Amino acid sequence: SGRSPIAARTSRTISSSSSRATVASTRPRRTNERGITWPRWWVGGQFNSDANALAHGRQVCRQLEDGGPQQGLASDKIAIDFFCPQFAEGFHILETVTVSGTFVLTDTRPVADVTSIATDGASCEGTGGYSDIGSNTQLFVKNGKGEILATTSLGKGHGSEVTCTFSFSFPATEGQDRYVVSVGRRGEFSYTFDQLRTQGVQIRLGQ
Repeated sequence: SGRSPIAARTSRTISSSSSRATVASTRPRRTNERGITWPRWWVGGQFNSDANALAHGRQVCRQLEDGGPQQGLASDKIAIDFFCPQFAEGFHILETVTVSGTFVLTDTRPVADVTSIATDGASCEGTGGYSDIGSNTQLFVKNGKGEILATTSLGKGHGSEVTCTFSFSFPATEGQDRYVVSVGRRGEFSYTFDQLRTQGVQIRLGQ
């Protein structure tokens, strides 16, 4: 090619340095203009990659710039501190709690061969007109718009042919207008966040 060995080595060095600079420039910055570095666990625990965390942070800030409410999860607050600190003051971190609840099926008038509860001594479930109530019965939590917030199942019931109790739990994050709990096809029950946090859910069904 006519190029000297020194020129060839120099060309390769410049080319290699340029490639490294290009790669570095495409990586999300871990430190903002104020010298604040986002926590390493924020990426490792909340998101799949730096790029995913960066996209989330920018989305949160865009929503606030468009007039969205100054509230969100703890991960949103980290994004705000890093990307748009002008919204940090007054930002409310929404509380998330684990809600405990019980679903109690009762049959106060059991008659031989005619009962609403079947039991084997170790567990119980609904039968007859209540055969839809059992360990696999789905519980849904929705907001006022009908959007699903959480799902779980009743799990194994404990009790007798008179009373069968199912215990369950689900997560709830404040910020919704209401929380509508439904068990199978057995109606809907509306709660506020404070009611869920302080009282939990108690539902009774039967005669």
